[in-house]
Formats: sequence, C-alpha cells, structure tokens
Amino acid sequence: MQYSYYNFLHLSQFGGALLQLTPTETSLVLTIAQSNTKAAFEAQCIRYLTHGEEYQIQLPPLPQEVLNGYWQMYINFKNTNMVDKNSLQIHPNPASDILTLNYVNTDDVVATLEWYNTVGKVQHLQTLPQSGTYSMDVSQWANGIYFCRMVENGKSVAIYKVMIAH
Repeated sequence: MQYSYYNFLHLSQFGGALLQLTPTETSLVLTIAQSNTKAAFEAQCIRYLTHGEEYQIQLPPLPQEVLNGYWQMYINFKNTNMVDKNSLQIHPNPASDILTLNYVNTDDVVATLEWYNTVGKVQHLQTLPQSGTYSMDVSQWANGIYFCRMVENGKSVAIYKVMIAH
C-alpha cells in the first residue's frame, strides 16, 4: 500500500495517522486475520503494527534428524532482565529499507547473525567481526516478520524479532 505526501496531509488534517484504522477497518482486518486464507498473515501483520497483537504461526513439522538429535533451544522473552555482555540493538523496527545494527562486543568474539523468515528459511547471514554500527539493506525482502539469531562461538546467545513493512 503506497501513501503519498497528499494522503499524509489529508490524514493529518482529520487527526488520522498512517497506522490508524477505523472501527469498520479494524473489524474487517480482525476477521481476515482469524481466517484460514493467504491474506490472513498480512492481516495479522497489520494487527501487530496497529494494536501490537501477536499471533501464533503454525510451523512445518521438524525433520526426523532434528528430532533424533540433542538440540538446545534458546528463547529470548520480552521484557526479561537478562543483560548480555555482548549486545545488539536493531532499529528501526518495523523497518522498510535499511536496518541499523549497533553491536557491542566486549569478549572479542565474532558474532554471526542468522536471519530467518517465518517458515524457518535462512534469509541472510551476516558476520559482525567487532563492535560498531552496521547497515543492512532489506528493501528487497518481502513484508513480514523475520527472526535474527545471534551466534557466538557456535552458541545461540539471543533471538530478535524484526518486522519489515515497505
């Protein structure tokens, strides 16, 4: 959905914003988000952007090799008080074209960022060799939610959720 400067001025004159929905639109988006259609995911993304409402996504079954292995899973919950010595800040979130990554590395280890789409397919791999600010072009990525897994010394240390909305 493209918005022009004129649309923004029109919305501003009547007290609207780009991410505000009328009650009728809100009801329609909710109905679509709860449906079992291809448009449901996009409607869920709109609900996330406008109301912060999160939805569970049905993932495909895990391959038998994974089920037979000894795997560890790390989950980074919202609002946890866990502080890492090495930290990563990703902004803006949601992003449209460029993501900025601020990485602080106190252990002199190389971090790898693994970017996954909601189906679990690797979208992008990036190495952060040292502390600093990195830019990442996401303009060619499809709209949706992506997960960024930060790996140091072969271990997953954090998982971040980023929304791409062009």
